[in-house]
Amino acid sequence: MKFPFIISGLAFVTLSAHAQLNIQLTSQTENPSIRKEGGVLEVQKTLNNNGSTNVAVKVYSHVTFPDGKTFVDAIPTELYLSPGESFTDSNSMLEVPASFPRGSYSYHYSVYNQDNSQILSDSITFEKKSRIIDVAVSHDSACGTDLTGTLCWKLTDGRLYTPAPEPIYDIKDIAINSKGGCAIVGKEVKCWSNRHYRTHVQSFWKALPSAVTFTDPQKIFVAHTYDNYCAIDGGEIICWSSGKWNPGAVNTAPPKYSELKNPSKIEIGRAAACIRHDDGIDCWGAKSSPTVSDVPTFTNPTHLIVGLDYACAKGDEGVKCWGKAPASELNAPELLPHTELRFGYPGIYSYDERGMSGWSTRPAQIGPYQMQELINPIDIDFDYGYVCALDDTGIVCGGRNNAANTVPERFKY
Repeated sequence: MKFPFIISGLAFVTLSAHAQLNIQLTSQTENPSIRKEGGVLEVQKTLNNNGSTNVAVKVYSHVTFPDGKTFVDAIPTELYLSPGESFTDSNSMLEVPASFPRGSYSYHYSVYNQDNSQILSDSITFEKKSRIIDVAVSHDSACGTDLTGTLCWKLTDGRLYTPAPEPIYDIKDIAINSKGGCAIVGKEVKCWSNRHYRTHVQSFWKALPSAVTFTDPQKIFVAHTYDNYCAIDGGEIICWSSGKWNPGAVNTAPPKYSELKNPSKIEIGRAAACIRHDDGIDCWGAKSSPTVSDVPTFTNPTHLIVGLDYACAKGDEGVKCWGKAPASELNAPELLPHTELRFGYPGIYSYDERGMSGWSTRPAQIGPYQMQELINPIDIDFDYGYVCALDDTGIVCGGRNNAANTVPERFKY
C-alpha cells in the first residue's frame, strides 16, 4: 500500500566542483508520534548525485533522545553513485520500543563523502507518548498523570497548572482533590496542599503526621473535599487526616486489607472511610461518626459511595443509605452493574451510558451531560457536571461548557 509522504526537510550541497549531492528524509505524517507501547516510525530516505562526476559516500542514521543523547539505529552503508544516479535506502522503518522515554525526538539521516570528508544531513522530529496512569476530576478541574508527572487544567478554558510544588516523576499511584493530593513514588508517599487564586494555583509540600509510616505503599485515596487520606500499605490500610479523624483521635480501626475478598477502592468522607468486598461493607474512622456505627447489612454489594457524613450502597437488598441527613431522603436512579458512583457537589453522581445523574431530595435527573463513546476505558472520574475518562485514545472529557476541547495534547495517544 502506497502512502503519501510529507517532506520534512531537504538538504542540498555541492561537495566538489563537479559532484553535487542532495539528501532527503521524509515521514508519512506531518507531525508523527509513537504510542506509549512503542511502534514504528515509517520514513523514506533518498540520496541523489546531481553532479557530473562519480562519488563514494557512506549513509547512516541516528536518533536524538529528549535528553540530547544519541542512539544509532543502523550501521553505515557504503555507496558509489554515478552522475545522475539516485539511491533509496531500504532501511525505512525505525522501531521505537516501549522502553524509550516520553518526549520529543529527532531522527537524522546523513551522508559522508569519503573523498573530501564533508557531511550532509536532514532530520525530522517525532513525539513519543508516555503511559497515562490516572485521570481525576475535582469541581471544574481535571488532572492527568503519566510517567513524567502530573498536569492539571481547567475544564472551563484549558488553563494549565502543575498541582505539586515540584515535578514528581515515576509515580506509582496518585490521589488528588481541589485542596491538594498525595503520590506514591517508590516506597515514599509525598503530599502537598493547594491555594487557588484567580490566575494561578500555588502548591506547598505538606508533611505527614509523625505517626504515619509506610513499608510498601501500593494505592492511595483521598476524600472529595477534605484532607483525609487512606493508603494500602502491604496488607494493611493506613489512614490520616488533619481534622478530627487524625492518628491521635479515638477511631475505629480499619479491617485488614489482605483478609478481604475482592476489595473495592476505598471511599473516604469527612470523618470515616468505607470499603466494599464480597462479604459486605466495612467502615472505620471517628467513633462518633454514624457512617461508622450505623452500617446496614449488605449481601453481594455491587456499589458504594461515601459522602460528607453519610454513605450509600447497593446489594441484594437494594440501595440503602446511612449516616446523617439527607442520606435517607436521597432518590437513587436504577444502578446498573457498571454504573460508576462519585460524591461531589451538590451530592452524589452516577454515570453510565445514560449520562450523568445527580442524587438529591428531588427525583434523580438523567443527563443532560454525556460523553462520546469510549474505547476500552480503564478509569473514569466526574464532578460538577464534568466527566473525564482514560481509554485507548488517552484522556477524553465531556460534560459542561467546552470540556471536550480542553484536554492537553500530552494526554492524547
